[in-house]
Amino acid sequence: MKSIVFKVFIIFVIQLCFCKPLFAQNSIVTKNINWVSDTVLNQYLHINAAQFDFPRYNPEKFGNLPNVYLKIPVNSKSNNVNIKINSLSNVFFPSSERNKAKIKEDIQLDYHTVKENNQFFALINFLPIVITNEGIKKIDTYQLEINPIKEYATTPKLLISYKSNSVLATGNWYKIAVKEEGIYKISYDFLKNLGIDVNNIKP
Repeated sequence: MKSIVFKVFIIFVIQLCFCKPLFAQNSIVTKNINWVSDTVLNQYLHINAAQFDFPRYNPEKFGNLPNVYLKIPVNSKSNNVNIKINSLSNVFFPSSERNKAKIKEDIQLDYHTVKENNQFFALINFLPIVITNEGIKKIDTYQLEINPIKEYATTPKLLISYKSNSVLATGNWYKIAVKEEGIYKISYDFLKNLGIDVNNIKP
């Protein structure tokens, strides 16, 4: 009996990038994956291939398994991407033992941010197949979350005020950093090497 192998393709309708970026701060959207055969796929190719995003293949990481590639306009050059599975279904396609070893319980996800024509884009690549207690499953619906990472974030300074009659209200303050917790001995030479006028220190 001749076995018929159907290649699995994923079709995504992507929004053109001439509009405002899809993802702002802490954005979450729900996406569907339409798994179709070659016959159905050919009906879309002659319409407008630029409107669809087909699975890329990363042989080094995913073998010949299909993977989803997304190009999402974002506002920040540094982003954190999370994918949460909403629904799964059975997957029917031949998979070698080598490919099965690449399928994990968690989503295999890669992403980075690029800049094109003064616009940042998150390039997201993941394997839409996971292994569960019931066997290998394909992802039908998922939630995509992209959060910008704040760079050079500073910790707010804590302002401390002391009573005017406190011994802490006058004098100079010095902050000395240590590598780890413990008991340290502060010597005369140590303070002098820091540039502190040790002759005017009142112990």
